[in-house]
Amino acid sequence: MKLFIISFFIYSNINALTCNKYVEKFLVNYQGDATVLDLTESQGQVTAALALLFPHTFVTLESSNQVYNTFENLHLINPIFLNKKASIEFLTYLVGCEQFDVILIGDLSFKDDWKNFIDIYVKLGEFLIFYLHDKL
Repeated sequence: MKLFIISFFIYSNINALTCNKYVEKFLVNYQGDATVLDLTESQGQVTAALALLFPHTFVTLESSNQVYNTFENLHLINPIFLNKKASIEFLTYLVGCEQFDVILIGDLSFKDDWKNFIDIYVKLGEFLIFYLHDKL
């Protein structure tokens, strides 16, 4: 069974940190070493903030080398940066070879095929945490 946690906030550094507090509470109680996939499209900020606190394995998909530089500057060793777009095609490929304990998902309201993304996320992870705008 999947657990869906939905958090509403406006994308900004202050509110993102507040929202991360809820994710932190979830990860603190997670049994064992979790694998976390970050699809929030936050230039690695969510992953970096959480990776500083938890020894879990974090994977982030971003099509920007800025994310790699952020991880390197913070001397983070547990995040894995994949310079890929979170497309339907790439996520479908991941379903065939990976399974994540937790998936952090950004706002889907701008995607025409959001239902297809949800179908893939359900196959890809055990717990889905959505970061959404508070005004849809």
